[in-house]
Amino acid sequence: MVTVAALSIAPIGPAARASSASAPAGLPPGSRLMVLAPHEDDETLATGQLIAAARQQGLAVKVVFVTGGDGFSRAAKAESGGGRPTAADYLALAAERRKEAIAATTALGLSQADVVFLGYPDLGLKEMLLRHWTVDDPYRSDFTGSTRSPYPDSYRPQAPYAGQALLTDLEGLIAAFRPTVIAAPHPGDVHTDHWATAVFTQIAVMRLQAAGKLPAPGPLVLGYVVHAGPWPYPPWSAPDLPLPPPQSLAATSTRWVIRPGGPVERGRKALAIAGYRSQLRVAGDYLSSFARTNEFLGAGRTLTAARVDRPPATEADWRELPVAVANPWTGAALGHRPARPDWSQARLAWDGRRLHFRLQLTSRPRRPAEYRVYVYLPAVLEGEGGSPAAAGPATASRMEVRIRVGVGASSATLTDPDRGTVRPLPVGTGPDGRSVWSSLELTGQPFPFYIGFEGPEGTAEAGPATWSLVR
Repeated sequence: MVTVAALSIAPIGPAARASSASAPAGLPPGSRLMVLAPHEDDETLATGQLIAAARQQGLAVKVVFVTGGDGFSRAAKAESGGGRPTAADYLALAAERRKEAIAATTALGLSQADVVFLGYPDLGLKEMLLRHWTVDDPYRSDFTGSTRSPYPDSYRPQAPYAGQALLTDLEGLIAAFRPTVIAAPHPGDVHTDHWATAVFTQIAVMRLQAAGKLPAPGPLVLGYVVHAGPWPYPPWSAPDLPLPPPQSLAATSTRWVIRPGGPVERGRKALAIAGYRSQLRVAGDYLSSFARTNEFLGAGRTLTAARVDRPPATEADWRELPVAVANPWTGAALGHRPARPDWSQARLAWDGRRLHFRLQLTSRPRRPAEYRVYVYLPAVLEGEGGSPAAAGPATASRMEVRIRVGVGASSATLTDPDRGTVRPLPVGTGPDGRSVWSSLELTGQPFPFYIGFEGPEGTAEAGPATWSLVR
């Protein structure tokens, strides 16, 4: 019944030797590297040695800062003298972080022309992705109060805080620079801005490839990690120790590429970290813990659907499927029990017409709970007469499945915000009440697409915990 597409559950840590490989600090000749950083300092923490090595090779490098870094309350409070930060204080923090980013990237060997600031809201990318997609309904920053980029030196001044706008900007930058390698956050990074950046990046690349605007086979997208719970260890400066991938991402099919750094690259990265004074003032040990003997990037898909010739119908059918992805935010992973049962792992199957998914719960629900599955496709699936439609410059099909589980009956609905429709879906629960499943019919061959999972309010994660690319 089941033909499993390429999927490996890769252990991280002492048993992870088969899931990682060493590579030179630099890149192949002729490479063009683009680094997408959600905040000013992520590019240095995760890829500072790689950037320095690429510049020493004479390679083209472009660093794109997605947000203005204007939502870090502890830094804003420290910069403002200890009082409650105002909108002006957050704007001042963003200005300071831009200056620090220029100094840091200069230390890595870049010029100011190699750096782009998009100016989107810190801690707002999740909201832009899920709830403020269109430019006529922009997100309002909780920190600056802005609904548009207030920074005159941003890539597109006054860009609305909407998912459409960010996707358009990323597509334009990628198409113009034509990178062969993109380093962006890994979708398992638990910071909401980071995994949202991962989603936007992959959607932009897929759409450009579908439109023929990138040469085949397209850029290699590699994932880096900055936020993964209690990691790195030790959580302070240890420049002579290696930096291993986080244990919390052991259930992904990612193959980690370890890149040892030479003395020059390591020295440049240390200088770049030292340039982020506003961040060192409040998180010095954390930033310093990334200055190690190596960096690593993740290659490979984080989730693959099993190809099946008939829909899974029984518990035995579901158990035949591999665990596609584990939730890094579950209460068990964090060492505590959530108020409501969270999902701990997902299994997916694709039968050529329907995407089937099953969530394993951490406990049996004792009161109603709602789980959500988000599906993002690079283009709207149907046009006039049901034929595939070409996507516009900022169009992406977005669907949201809501599964409501109670002590008694359960239900599932599909919301398609692009068409304004809501319709019921099949739903079922396992005999022990600790699993829930549903399926979604998709027209044509929509792969690849992104899918994400979110638990109910009161569980360990504050938002969709894991986004993964499905092919």
